[in-house]
Amino acid sequence: METKSQQIAECMKAEEYVRVNANRVKIAYGDRYIAVRSTGIVDSDTDEFELAARIERYYPNNSVLIGNIERILNPEKLFMGGPHN
Repeated sequence: METKSQQIAECMKAEEYVRVNANRVKIAYGDRYIAVRSTGIVDSDTDEFELAARIERYYPNNSVLIGNIERILNPEKLFMGGPHN
């Protein structure tokens, strides 16, 4: 099982992977939800909950970053209000 600091480090590396490969990821996955580890994208789906369920089965007790590319690259948008603002 990963420690909290290992979880944070893994998620930071996963985010960096997406950032460095943003154009390729956008072309390959579009608006799909992606599951990312520091080594790359491990799965994707149009349904975020289905993706999360698979990741929980295949990567138990491991940190995996899940989201669409926009959410991963712009996490601050989650806290700035929804479409009604």
